[in-house]
Amino acid sequence: MATPAEALAPLTEQQENIVYMPSQAWSESFALKVVRDDFHSAEADRTKNHDGRWRDAMELYLAYGPGKRWEGTKIPRANIPIFLAFKQIESLMPRVMSTIFGNDPWAECDPEGDTSPEQARVVRDFVLRQFENTRGREQTRKAAKSAILFGNGIIEGGWEYGIEKKLRWMPLFVPKYRTLTHPMLGSMRIPTGEYTRKTKRIEIEDKISRPFLRYVSLKDFYIDPNCESPSVQDARFAIVKRKMAIDDLLMLADEDGFTIPSKEELLNLVKKTPVTQSDMTKQAAEAFRDISYNPSQETSADPASQKLEIVSYSTKDRLVWLVNRELV
Repeated sequence: MATPAEALAPLTEQQENIVYMPSQAWSESFALKVVRDDFHSAEADRTKNHDGRWRDAMELYLAYGPGKRWEGTKIPRANIPIFLAFKQIESLMPRVMSTIFGNDPWAECDPEGDTSPEQARVVRDFVLRQFENTRGREQTRKAAKSAILFGNGIIEGGWEYGIEKKLRWMPLFVPKYRTLTHPMLGSMRIPTGEYTRKTKRIEIEDKISRPFLRYVSLKDFYIDPNCESPSVQDARFAIVKRKMAIDDLLMLADEDGFTIPSKEELLNLVKKTPVTQSDMTKQAAEAFRDISYNPSQETSADPASQKLEIVSYSTKDRLVWLVNRELV
């Protein structure tokens, strides 16, 4: 793990003159500095140009208005919200969803070359099934609402695989017996027809290999400031910031590509979880609803549930995670 001084240090003169080709791996030191600096650059651009208008959009959606008093008195004036934007957005959402998913089936696969129509239908049904398993409609609904409300909606897609260990409690029904004396066979135990219910705890392993779709809040999304297109695929890099519990991080210890520190190191990192402008934007949005909310405050006493900041940095060729912007 990098020391605080190393984590905050800029690229050295030697590192500034290294050009890594897509097939070349970054060193940990280089990755730490590049991702951290790109995140700060994207955050500064977003804070300056977007967070303010997102707060304005939430004010309109929630019909928030600051309380006022009659001039020269301490008597509060009437403050009745008029949910004009809320009504327009909520009435538009069913039309958007019905436009996307109105047909049954809503997606098609066309055969090409020597592919038969039957094979294309099998592929279509398989893709539709996978989409439903990812709760794709709900992810689409959230992204569409974000696009209407803020101007953009983000869905992260990919493939997850690995082995997930789970505990299961299996009910067991143990038959009851009683002892009888048989005239020829002697003493015998025979079932009474009644059962005793017991529970057995077992550990099972699930092999995971499936696609995923995940809605990403704009408040947790950062894009290359030099991207001239609204399409994320045209950006040089994109970043997602999320909170991740310690036990979820430790489960990645056996995954290829991850170097996870000890439980003690992670618990020490929790005490230094940074706060970003996006946390302030979330807090302000909740304040419009008269709700006191602090996204950087831990709410669980369970050490395994303590959360660390994960900065997930993606390019077309690389995926780098930073924990608390100190650990690659």
